[in-house]
Amino acid sequence: PEFPGSVVSCADDATLVSGSRDNHLMIWNMTEQQTAGVPGVPVKCLEGHAHFVSSIAMSSDGAFALSGSWDHTLRLWEVATGRCIRTFKGHTKDVLAVAFSADNRHIISCGRDKTIRLWNTVGEVKKVYSDKPHSEWVTSVAITPSEAAEETLVLSAGWDNKVKAFKLLDGSHVADMEAHTGPVNSVVVSPDGTVAASAGKDGKVCLWKLTGEDKFTVSHTFDCGDHTINAPIPEP
Repeated sequence: PEFPGSVVSCADDATLVSGSRDNHLMIWNMTEQQTAGVPGVPVKCLEGHAHFVSSIAMSSDGAFALSGSWDHTLRLWEVATGRCIRTFKGHTKDVLAVAFSADNRHIISCGRDKTIRLWNTVGEVKKVYSDKPHSEWVTSVAITPSEAAEETLVLSAGWDNKVKAFKLLDGSHVADMEAHTGPVNSVVVSPDGTVAASAGKDGKVCLWKLTGEDKFTVSHTFDCGDHTINAPIPEP
């Protein structure tokens, strides 16, 4: 796709889904033609969004893809068929990030309307987080991999220079995680849920503790100088 905006891989590592500024998602087979030096081939083009696709998340079983777009909507796609099975409407401005909970029962989105929204999988908004929300664009969300929904946290990054933590189900504010000196572009959580990483326009990547008595504090900071960091990549 032209100007790809988001890329995620499925659980089997043989399928990749990308989103782009051509308003489409593309499903790729990453095993065909490998011997010919071609990294992958397009399998399906998913059409439906009316503006740039800014974010994609995969369900844990790889059966569904979730996309967020500058057309203010989210869409839920069946990977096997490429069919859009649900459209989520509620945001009033561009959707910048989407995420699935570990059990695939809950969906989180955020955007330029400065909101974080909790959805069920049938497209209903269950909660708009209003307890100490971000004061600027919310650019990224990540969900901790807790098995109990009551213990699950949502981490968010914003252009108010903050990373925030909220409880998934009721949206109550848990912590402000302040270390960046500029807008924060992205936040990710390690697969074991013990560490988060955030990256921003200040050229810094911050690692945050998510467990222990000193949780929500910075354990390490990597300074890349004047270079904007768009997204850290968690290691398995």
